[in-house]
Amino acid sequence: MESRATNKTRERQLIALYAKREASTLELLTADFGHWPPKGLEIIHPPEGTVRFKPVIASQFQKSTNWKSLNSYQELFLSFFTAGQADARKERDIHIHEVLGLARIFNKSSDYLANTISHEHLHILQWDDYRSSLASSLQNKRYAIVSQLKETDLFLNYLSDECEFQARLHTILVNAYQQHGIMPANNHELWAALLSQGIEIPASLTKQIDQDLLQKFKTDNDFIEFNSDKQAVREINRLTKSLKEENISEFWLDTVPRIYGDMLELYGDKYGSIRMGHSHNVQFRELFYRNARAVHKGKKTPDDAIKDMHDIVYKMTAPDVKTLFDKVSDRSFYADHGDGFIHIPSSIRENVLNIFHEHPHICLPS
Repeated sequence: MESRATNKTRERQLIALYAKREASTLELLTADFGHWPPKGLEIIHPPEGTVRFKPVIASQFQKSTNWKSLNSYQELFLSFFTAGQADARKERDIHIHEVLGLARIFNKSSDYLANTISHEHLHILQWDDYRSSLASSLQNKRYAIVSQLKETDLFLNYLSDECEFQARLHTILVNAYQQHGIMPANNHELWAALLSQGIEIPASLTKQIDQDLLQKFKTDNDFIEFNSDKQAVREINRLTKSLKEENISEFWLDTVPRIYGDMLELYGDKYGSIRMGHSHNVQFRELFYRNARAVHKGKKTPDDAIKDMHDIVYKMTAPDVKTLFDKVSDRSFYADHGDGFIHIPSSIRENVLNIFHEHPHICLPS
């Protein structure tokens, strides 16, 4: 019963923020995890901004999606069956269905409402990433999950969107956090945490998980019954059952860890992708090179870009700084997920190199 009460506190806090019709991202993350920052992470670049909650009605849905081809029946269907929708094209808005919102008054569907708020807020963070860096899960072009499936339908296509998979991963793990009190810090911990919530992990991988980790992220059926995001678990299990046999290992060893590492970086974790075996923090690298591209395209002054690049470099790990310095020194290009290659403009290159040479904790060659 203790675990049940813990998650009910999370639900009440998220719904209370929704009832205010406005909340900061920090308030929402704090309510989601129960405190901030989450244990197991090193938050150094936290997301910022305010979220506004609005109702989902046909006219607002039509306006926010701008799908001019929708007819009135389609609009009515979408507005009736859409639990929530994030719309951050202009503002950071979350639309919650009125019926779901009213259910809280009668103490019904509180878990579903809380998970909907959490899910849509993760989409807001994905939008923030899309606007500030070079690639986002919203673009759905990094891992091509749908190409790993042996069969598809409309719903599987939807679930295979990187942003939708990541949002479900988020709600599953923030619920699991209420039980375990720590976020997974590597592949095996991630598998163990997901396994504890009912996600079906291939036997070939579960055999690799140390028994101590299985105890650390122990399955608690009572917790699953009352606290896990069972809908998200069912949907991810449906997706993974549709994987081609030859893609199962790639999905669990590469795709899922990369999406999770990216999610940690959305939270502002210093080691996000690095925890999952990547060579560097992808978010920081993209923020760095986006500034270079902004100077090249005349969208940012050199002084402003250098200031922002300086701030980013000082948030990186020492190995990350060194490898980035090597690439800048060698005049290497940065590949932007198919959108082209970015280099440091000659007009700011010397100042950029000075950022590294002046770093107090990194010893670099002159």
